[in-house]
Amino acid sequence: MIAVDILISVILLAICGYALVSDILTGKIRNIVLIISGSILLVLTLVKFVFIDRDDLFLYFQNAGTVLLLGTLGYIIRLWAGGDCKLIIVVALFYPTIFCIDYNQNRYTLWLILIIAFVLSFFYLLVDSVLQMIKGNSSFNFGQTAMMLKKAIIAYLKSFVYLTALNQVYSYFIYPYFPINSILYFAISILFVFGVSKIKLSDNICVICCFALFDLVMMVISHNFVFITYWKNYLLIFIFMVLRVFMSLYNYKVIKTNEAKEGMVISRIDTLLMHKSRVQGLPDISDESLKSKLTIEEAESVRRWEKSKYGKSQISIVRKIPFAAFISAGVFIYFLTGVLQVCGLI
Repeated sequence: MIAVDILISVILLAICGYALVSDILTGKIRNIVLIISGSILLVLTLVKFVFIDRDDLFLYFQNAGTVLLLGTLGYIIRLWAGGDCKLIIVVALFYPTIFCIDYNQNRYTLWLILIIAFVLSFFYLLVDSVLQMIKGNSSFNFGQTAMMLKKAIIAYLKSFVYLTALNQVYSYFIYPYFPINSILYFAISILFVFGVSKIKLSDNICVICCFALFDLVMMVISHNFVFITYWKNYLLIFIFMVLRVFMSLYNYKVIKTNEAKEGMVISRIDTLLMHKSRVQGLPDISDESLKSKLTIEEAESVRRWEKSKYGKSQISIVRKIPFAAFISAGVFIYFLTGVLQVCGLI
């Protein structure tokens, strides 16, 4: 069994190594690489569970199901792109259970890879933003920053209402029967806050009031003040949202307009300017998420727009985060820890 697990691990680590380098250098992960290597891993995984060992089959489905669910949710709310999601699928389906980290005598921990990747990417952005600030590479505007901070606080207060509803449902209906690891639950809370912020209806004052009323009713019924029970989650999410405001000041890169390419995300300000133009095929007003990535046709229109009445020689684009590289780094860190545990070194 161990020989098959080692072979699967070698192939999976090779895929992650390729994804890390390719995402940093080209910003893409070729589908053909994932398809061919994934097919080989599928055969090996079937051989393992059908002919060699089925003891970890339930653990395999637990781990794979959780990572697939988190990966899909992250893609739906545009936390990561399609290529990143495909890499997550490969890792979820084929990571060997024998090398899963044992936490409190439980190897249902594969989801930690996404936690590690998210933490690494967040600190990368934070450190990069600090360096950009030191270099003075920012169009810092006190009034604009104050307005963004105000929006972040208002967004947090709305998130507070929805997050409290989630915590009430979890504490009263789910936790007594199916308690979730606190770190995993925090990750779910982050995804929930992101997801809610993407739904326009969540800004409706009537909807917010209904959820606030639900929170109050559940507090009376359950006698549980969840914002005290989960105060760490509320605090961390608030810090995260405030830091996002700071990092957003250094989230742009200025390029020549004639260098616009497929896959780039143009700043909201520049797309508003393009919206006045009569040039056909220009992108819609950007929300600066992955949903606003340029198509080949839109990139061509942007290059033509440069010579038009409202055109300009430079535009700002949202800087790309090589998230596949962080996922790969998460796999390497997680795998190394699992191997050290198997060898009895930690």
